[in-house]
Amino acid sequence: MNNFVKIVLTPIRFIHPVVYGEYPRTMQEIVGKRLPKFTEEQVKIVKGSIDFVGINQYTAYYIYDPHQPKPKVLGYQQDWNAGFAYKKNGVPIGPRAYSSWLYQVPWGVYKCLTYIKERYGNPTVILSENGTDH
Repeated sequence: MNNFVKIVLTPIRFIHPVVYGEYPRTMQEIVGKRLPKFTEEQVKIVKGSIDFVGINQYTAYYIYDPHQPKPKVLGYQQDWNAGFAYKKNGVPIGPRAYSSWLYQVPWGVYKCLTYIKERYGNPTVILSENGTDH
């Protein structure tokens, strides 16, 4: 687990087309022919149609390259080719909540909001869900 990234934003597959009229380049490269293409008419309808971005954010985790061979069966989770970890060098990413998957990581929501601001033109954002269980 050497190549850690501190944030992963699966919502980019939704916001990117609405802002730019196409899927992210990395997604196009990974998914290839399985990813539907927007027609010119669909791009005109979708691009710039954003009123606000709604975010449900509960925790953050480290992402690492699992160094796995290309999967034989392709699909959504296989396309990620990513490992998820709540510890780095034995240190938890934050205090653990009651649920085993949930850690308190306040900087995670900050990074998420900053990412959206910087890459998608600072749209109006509604943090619709956030929190932990105790």
